[in-house]
Amino acid sequence: LERLQMLHSSLQQLQDLVADPDWREVAPLVHVVKRLFAHFAEHKDIPTLQQASAQFTAMQTDFTRKITDQFTAYDPMIDGRAPDNMAHACAVIDAVGPEASKAFMHNFIQNLLEKYQRKFHHGEASAQLMNTNDRYQWFRRLLQCMNDNCPDVFPTDWCLPQELAVEFCLLTNQELTYQLQAEAA
Repeated sequence: LERLQMLHSSLQQLQDLVADPDWREVAPLVHVVKRLFAHFAEHKDIPTLQQASAQFTAMQTDFTRKITDQFTAYDPMIDGRAPDNMAHACAVIDAVGPEASKAFMHNFIQNLLEKYQRKFHHGEASAQLMNTNDRYQWFRRLLQCMNDNCPDVFPTDWCLPQELAVEFCLLTNQELTYQLQAEAA
């Protein structure tokens, strides 16, 4: 009974944080709620726990959406140093789980590389093969800005620079293949 009260209390605290999130407080609370739900795993068919679980899932979705929106608006090449709360926001995403982390990283990487795609779009002078080096210089500047402006924002086990490099290489390969075919035609 005491753990059930703790669960409801923790969910209420999370609910209060949905309106005005201080990400610093959210991640530890998410871990607590997950541990409490693990304690009740054998009793998950009880309607009260089902309702609490649905409420928790909705809160996690809301947190993830708000954090994703915050990061979508951030550009390390333009905005400079990342606000302190962004590291706490990443801790929340990490606490939600690996699927949320993976989806978040994918979204963040795609958002960063969207700027690359606009700059080196088909038909633009910058996209021509003779300007291939410019693509890699742009990416080196992006990585440098990430290192300078976001040094402690992303958990190291996310391997964000490596994931960003892989996506950049795949995209660049696709773009250069298109340019080679266009020039051969």
